[in-house]
Amino acid sequence: MNKIIIATAVWLLVFGVSAQFIEEPLVSRLALFNDVLIILAAIALHGSLKHRREEKVEWKNGMPVDERPDEKLTDISTAMYLWQQSGIMSTHMMLENLSKALNRAGYDMTRELVHGHFLPDIGYMLPHLRKQVAADLVRAKELHWAPEQSPEVLDDVVRLSEKSGFGEKMLEDLLENLGKRGWRLRQLRTDRELYAYPLQQIVVKVTGKYDARKGDFIQCLEHLATTLDTEIKVPLTNNVFPDEHGRYSGPDMATEVRYSVTRMACDSPPGFFPEPCPLSPPPALTGMMKEFNASLENHIVVILQRTRTASPDMLPVMLKKVTRQLEDGLTLGVDEDDDTGYAFACQGRCFD
Repeated sequence: MNKIIIATAVWLLVFGVSAQFIEEPLVSRLALFNDVLIILAAIALHGSLKHRREEKVEWKNGMPVDERPDEKLTDISTAMYLWQQSGIMSTHMMLENLSKALNRAGYDMTRELVHGHFLPDIGYMLPHLRKQVAADLVRAKELHWAPEQSPEVLDDVVRLSEKSGFGEKMLEDLLENLGKRGWRLRQLRTDRELYAYPLQQIVVKVTGKYDARKGDFIQCLEHLATTLDTEIKVPLTNNVFPDEHGRYSGPDMATEVRYSVTRMACDSPPGFFPEPCPLSPPPALTGMMKEFNASLENHIVVILQRTRTASPDMLPVMLKKVTRQLEDGLTLGVDEDDDTGYAFACQGRCFD
């Protein structure tokens, strides 16, 4: 095609120059020849362009794949279409989960140039949050392609990815390529929040019948403090243990009591204690006690909370403090320091 254009242009140039030095009749005849030549060149160009459009292109990344009437299942065009669609679907899924994981950790991706604390690269994320985001991505990827995996198998896959570095490498590549397109990593929370969160929270609820005694509750809480010491050594997840409504009956107890222990993670403020050093029960505890307003049974609710950096042993230690305060005759108590603390409240005739 380029040769046809060049040859035609050269001939027209030669004709234009020569016409200045030859006779007019001859110029007229040559002009007619030029018209024919231009028509033939146009026909040749049209044929060349049509042939190029119909020419089969084997591989071109990102090329739209048109459906052909005679297309076979094993044609490369079919494979290219499926490859592109699968890649788009998978990448879109990863971007959606990347956004969720970053927000949960206190970050996001933005193309804004102002208003925010921007990080040069993934290395500036706090290590525990970088690990959390990578684990969330691996978990989402596994659930997308193998949705019937058991939670135990999925946890094993996530742990293996942490050990091999696969999760963080996948996260690093995603952020690096997004950076080439103008996306920047931004910190949404304060340094203190990123360092202390997620908070680890535990809610203990114990219920006894009308004739239950305060000592029955104390024995149950002492038992749960020992159980809690074992449970907090496993990775933190939102769960209830040992089951939704456990039962406990110890020596010298007047009656059996029922209990539940719920363990949770709090990813963002305010947690159980919105006000520092509270003197009265926090709103979270007050709200939990309202469900017992019409009950004739005896109830106690204990909330425990610690920051990510506080020792896990603080949780059973605080529960033991609650039992001592109950022994001293208190029916309401709160103690908190820098988002690590406890609060409890009792309701029922056995605490009067």
